Amino acid sequence: MLSPAAAPGEGRPAGESPYPRYWRFFWPLALGAVVLLAAQQVYNGVLARVPDPERALAVYACARGIFYLFDIGTAFMPNLVTVYARSAIARRRVFRFCLAVGVLCSLPVLAIGASAPGEALLRAMYSLDPVMLAEARVYLLLLAGLIALHVLHHYCSGLLILAERTNLVSSIGIAGVGIGVVIAVHGLRAGWAPAWIIAAAEWGSGLAKLAAQLLALRSLRGNLPEPVSGPPPEWRERLRFFWPVCISGMTFGISRPLVFVFVARVPDAGGIIAAMRVSMDFMMLYQSVVNQFRHFFATFGTDELASKRRFMAMVAAGMTGSMALVLAIPAASEAFFVQAIGLSQELHAMARQMAALLLVVPAILMTRNYYHGILISRRRTAAMASGSVLRVMAIVATSWSLLALGWLDANTAVLGMIAGFAAEMLVAWWAVRRLEA
Repeated sequence: MLSPAAAPGEGRPAGESPYPRYWRFFWPLALGAVVLLAAQQVYNGVLARVPDPERALAVYACARGIFYLFDIGTAFMPNLVTVYARSAIARRRVFRFCLAVGVLCSLPVLAIGASAPGEALLRAMYSLDPVMLAEARVYLLLLAGLIALHVLHHYCSGLLILAERTNLVSSIGIAGVGIGVVIAVHGLRAGWAPAWIIAAAEWGSGLAKLAAQLLALRSLRGNLPEPVSGPPPEWRERLRFFWPVCISGMTFGISRPLVFVFVARVPDAGGIIAAMRVSMDFMMLYQSVVNQFRHFFATFGTDELASKRRFMAMVAAGMTGSMALVLAIPAASEAFFVQAIGLSQELHAMARQMAALLLVVPAILMTRNYYHGILISRRRTAAMASGSVLRVMAIVATSWSLLALGWLDANTAVLGMIAGFAAEMLVAWWAVRRLEA
């Protein structure tokens, strides 16, 4: 077996607080994640300024939901790298594994966008009119290859995280976001079609980011840690670790489309979906921060858990408080949702109400990620797949019940997501409890 990612307390004298090291490692990842998702808010703002913005946002939400379903399945790749890529041979094997998964995840998106069965699937899922359906298919064709590109990003980021160079991960990510925003704004001013604006921004940002990551890794050549005490991981071991976290990511990708499927059956579905898209992206700014604790455990291991819990609790409290402030202060809320994103006052009211309900999410996700981090560090990821399946079941059960009772509207649409996260948190808690029994 490979040795743990990092010995807790390594690099600091006995008795010294671990929090400075935790913070040095964590804050660049958190900042980079927030900036990356802020780019999605900018893209929402760009689409809110094209002709017929409500329609443009709704089409993008539907197409992005399909793309995200497969893209999010690769989100745990950096954890795979930090756990297994502990020698030159292991890195080559992990790279081949990551690239194969990236290509395989790109192909379904391409097939849905290019084939008649894929068109039928989109029509059945979202009840889109023919024009909106054609626009959604263009998005999928243009974005499909990004999944393979994102896998290369994940692999490089995993190596940089393993070397505790999270400052490079953050700075490169922020620079890539800046390039994407510039391209998107230029496309808007030039009058490009919405799908081409988003595709050009994503591809330009992604290629620039990959080039910078490769340069950073070249500068670190020979300095990557290699605490190997056993043979490099075989394909079967990597697959056993990865398939549950892939399912966990993909089922999260299903979450939004599932909710949209139910919302599409109620009056004013387009407006509700557009508001949900923005409010969930607002929540994702905070979710992306707490998700970085999966890297935290993969790198520092599972010792000193009390210190890690206190550190995570402080972060969760800060996240919830900052969300609440934005929503509670009318000027701040309007600055974000209306002035920055470009929502109408009607959509702003819906999005703000949804975001208020989502205030419980950071605490739920922080608890879930605490237990997920332990499972990842100990390479016992199977329970994460079980939790993700239960999450989907809770989302479907809650949304279906609300629809059947006539209660599904702008005020209740996000309750399915909250129920799903809570169910997944309970499964992760139970799995770790059994592991430690």
